[in-house]
Amino acid sequence: RPGGITGGMVPGDDGYAFDNGKPTLAGEALQQANADLLAWICGPAEAFTDRAHLYRSGATVEKQIALLNDRRDTLSYEVSWTLTIAGRTVAQGASSGEAGPASTQFIPLRAKLPATTTDASAVLAATVRIAG
Repeated sequence: RPGGITGGMVPGDDGYAFDNGKPTLAGEALQQANADLLAWICGPAEAFTDRAHLYRSGATVEKQIALLNDRRDTLSYEVSWTLTIAGRTVAQGASSGEAGPASTQFIPLRAKLPATTTDASAVLAATVRIAG
């Protein structure tokens, strides 16, 4: 969802595609993308919409994990992440805290890539648990 648009601004009843009273595949995708609890990996603080995914050997990867709480209650969260290159974990981290009502939390993620002379594929994965 675009920055600054909260779930309450998205029509919850007439905004989705229905067929015979059931949401279509597109309607289901819209409902999931506009859920009241969301988490995703985004760019660094100065450019959270940045989608860079190619890095040089020895570079530092800076990202954030965004947590969106569109509920009316403060909810606790736990976040863990790993950066794996060629099947080997090269960085990991964890964080926990509380997300206030109608808020977006940004948890910074920073990892230094190992120096290498060959190209390698990497996977950045996050696990997020939000109470509620």
